[in-house]
Amino acid sequence: MPSGTGSYRVVGIVEVVDGAPVVEMPAAMPLAQEWGKRTDIATLTRLSVDPEFWRRGLGFSLIQTAADWCREQGHGILVLNTTSPQLPAMSLYLKAGVREVGLSYLGRYELVWFELAL
Repeated sequence: MPSGTGSYRVVGIVEVVDGAPVVEMPAAMPLAQEWGKRTDIATLTRLSVDPEFWRRGLGFSLIQTAADWCREQGHGILVLNTTSPQLPAMSLYLKAGVREVGLSYLGRYELVWFELAL
């Protein structure tokens, strides 16, 4: 921290990993098979914004930053998922241009899959 500037606070994070998701998506799903053949996929594994900062465009900016980074790395698709009750998250993804592409289950949880063509 620079001297005399006060304290810093993390209010949002985004995490992207190289490659298609391997844990949650059942291998028998056509989408898993399609993604498994590609070498230009990145997966958004974490996106979080402090509730105090919701509805200020920070989540949207984090998705755009992740997408920009993925493009710079040569990725053609960014994939992600969330559980079906996460309506605000799904709304954010759709607003950011991410499209819903499938459903799967992890135990009792319904996962909604999304992809963003880069």
